[in-house]
Amino acid sequence: MKTLAGLAAAAAFLTACSTSPPVREGDPPRFVAPPAGTVPPRVALVLSGGSARGFAHVGVIKVLEENGLRPDLIVGSSSGSMVGALYASGLTAPQLEAAVAELDRSVFMSVSLPGLGLLPGSLGLIQGDRLHRFIDDRVRHHHIERFPMLFAAVATDFATGESRILNAGDVGLAVRASSAAPGLIEPAQVGVMRLFDGQVSSPVPVDAARKLGATVVVAVDVIYPPEEAAPRTAVGALFQAFNIAVHRLKSAELGRADLVIGPEIASTSGQLSFADRERIVAAGEQAARAALPKLRAAFSR
Repeated sequence: MKTLAGLAAAAAFLTACSTSPPVREGDPPRFVAPPAGTVPPRVALVLSGGSARGFAHVGVIKVLEENGLRPDLIVGSSSGSMVGALYASGLTAPQLEAAVAELDRSVFMSVSLPGLGLLPGSLGLIQGDRLHRFIDDRVRHHHIERFPMLFAAVATDFATGESRILNAGDVGLAVRASSAAPGLIEPAQVGVMRLFDGQVSSPVPVDAARKLGATVVVAVDVIYPPEEAAPRTAVGALFQAFNIAVHRLKSAELGRADLVIGPEIASTSGQLSFADRERIVAAGEQAARAALPKLRAAFSR
């Protein structure tokens, strides 16, 4: 979450930047219940939020693919929805790694003008259009239901606080909604709903995977540990409060997973960023390799 604070600070200085043209939305993302008689997915891979720490999901997926372990369903929240959408769209693990290598701060820096989130009606510093376009371009503008692997992004309803599962329609908008960090990225308008960061209601969306029929759930937890934070500003204090709430919220859902993988991602500079990508991916690989016997057992169950 410190990365999010850094992004917010950077955005405040970009008032002179031109914004991207609005993304033309196709069929809005939505929840579609599996038709009666459909064979439910057996194994779900659940990917948590965690800002830049989400790169660890790539390392986990690399190890799964190397060992022929293919989930039937991927469910992601926030940064987990970004990685999950790209993989579920049909990218191989090397292609996934190449795609996330292109992900940098510029993808998030479509500043919301006027107001920079400070005037009435403006609910974030960043629009989210560039993230929307980044995902759609890399999944070849396919809708979620056309993916070769079942996928769902989890977002939070801005009006009610409830989790919303998005498993059909425009994947770029679904990921944008799931990743819209409060106060930083504007909530996404999805039909009649305003949706934002999935971490607010379901940081590790195990329950969504169960609702979609998964019988075995493998969860990857890269949520930022509050004890690693050292806030020095008012913005940092706000994000630390968010970290604490998310950390407490995830505990209940993790208890309903069959297997939890928690990569050890040490912060050497006090703030993880896109520059730490390779090290974070490696941490995901290491954790997955250490858990291989349990992973094989879970997938063969």
